[in-house]
Parts: sequence; C-alpha cells; structure tokens
Amino acid sequence: MDRNGYNKSILATTAGVCYVCGSNCETARHEVYEGNGTRALSKRYGLWINICPSCHQYIHEHPKSDKAVDLKDDARAAFIAAGHTPAEFTRIFITGNIKWWEIDNG
Repeated sequence: MDRNGYNKSILATTAGVCYVCGSNCETARHEVYEGNGTRALSKRYGLWINICPSCHQYIHEHPKSDKAVDLKDDARAAFIAAGHTPAEFTRIFITGNIKWWEIDNG
C-alpha cells in the first residue's frame, strides 16, 4: 500500500495512459467504486485506474454510461480473476455488508 492508501491496481492500468480512451497524457487515479464507503474498498482491493481529465469528468457526469458500466464490469472481472468469488464481490461492493473499517490492512 502506498502512502495515499492505494494497493497496486489489479486492472491493466499505466500511469500516463488513460485506461478509458488510451491517450498518452497526464492521468489521475480513479477508484472504480467510490460511493457509499466503497472508495476505501476500491483502494484496498486495487480497483482503480489511471484516467485522463476528460474521461474522468465524463465518468462522473454519466455514471450509467457504457464507459462507466464497462469500467465496473472490468473491475468485477479483475476481482474474480484475482481469486475472489462473485459472492465476495457482491457482499463487499454491492450489498455493503462490509465496511471500510472492517478491512484487514495487514
């Protein structure tokens, strides 16, 4: 975990390359799940990407767009590919049965 509380992303993301549009530019981190206490969970489980300012704004302004939904689908697939089950994903990110303060940071 880095000093900002991020574990390594489990998504194929590279600093300076937008995950969404592929442009080479200055990027920022975007937590795929960011509401209702899931921002810390995204950081903990590596569900974040590097994203350009334009795509970042678009994702926030259009959370039900194909781009935003595809991003969440990618994150779910990466979470399962990393050895978690679909039930774990649902429990942690969808139903909210786990809270950020219950996470084992060890």
